[in-house]
Amino acid sequence: MKIRKKELQTTKILMIKRQLDINQNPQQMQVSPDQPITTIPTRPSLLKIEIFIELCTLILFIYTCYEFFFEYQKLPSTIDIDFGSRSSFKQVNKQYLIIILVGAILLQILISSLQLFTHKFKYRVAINSKNCHLVFRYKRQFLSFEKLITMGLFMYDTISIFKIIQKQWQPLALYLSALFILPYIICWIIYNKMINQLVKKETK
Repeated sequence: MKIRKKELQTTKILMIKRQLDINQNPQQMQVSPDQPITTIPTRPSLLKIEIFIELCTLILFIYTCYEFFFEYQKLPSTIDIDFGSRSSFKQVNKQYLIIILVGAILLQILISSLQLFTHKFKYRVAINSKNCHLVFRYKRQFLSFEKLITMGLFMYDTISIFKIIQKQWQPLALYLSALFILPYIICWIIYNKMINQLVKKETK
């Protein structure tokens, strides 16, 4: 009787431990207490569209770096800047322009890192072996588009700033970069719509 009681206690402890593991690791799933925990694939294979987006982002990044250094070498050490009557900047050391490039690099690294940990995000749909590849892939694609838009924004801002410094463009051109909020919103709406479709399928 004591042995039986000890076995039940051990089984109960193991079940609690497994449940804690499941709560802490969304990439793991247990169908029933009698079955072992199965690992959910957290990194679905890349689709062609994802590879294309990453290549486009890389091309924009290379072009932005090239444009930056090509124009940067032409500038004097101190630059006269006119971003309009509301701007407090009139003169600036050209080294401060490097912040643009550093910001672009850091954001690309940050978003790329997030793409590797899509399984760590919280989702409105319960993750299981049937929908995991879709949920994680949708999140990764959303981040890919966000990265592409961000790189496009930095490219436009880089070109705008140098053109304004050279008196070729009006300061208004830089303020037009605010329009980049539109593709961000569109991507967010599309992503939410795709997740909502998964939620509806799970609730049926």
